[in-house]
Amino acid sequence: MTDAEHAEPLAAAELPYTVNPSNPRIVHFADGRTWTYLERIPPNADAIPAGLVVVHNHVRPARRLGTRGFRAWLQAPDDRVTVVTVCECGWAPEVGDHYRVLLEWKDPPPARHGGNRRNR
Repeated sequence: MTDAEHAEPLAAAELPYTVNPSNPRIVHFADGRTWTYLERIPPNADAIPAGLVVVHNHVRPARRLGTRGFRAWLQAPDDRVTVVTVCECGWAPEVGDHYRVLLEWKDPPPARHGGNRRNR
């Protein structure tokens, strides 16, 4: 095992974010950014607070948030830390334009071998 695998977990004061104790869906980052994780898809674009946009992670979108690790949140569109791109996946047409996290690989991820487990 490497030293990193034996590393102690970060103390709360060392984390780059804090979670609002009265509402754990709200995350405050040390650099001033705030995200609010969604529990459900907003019913329409008017339900999204002014100055915020809907962003989802790189996981295949699902109508039920949390499925397969799919998450969505509200953030400022000018967030310079989390690089996002307009998403055209069709996940939630009722919210209008939404964004997804843009993953850029320095090196491509390793190839997966063996196919689907069900086919083994």
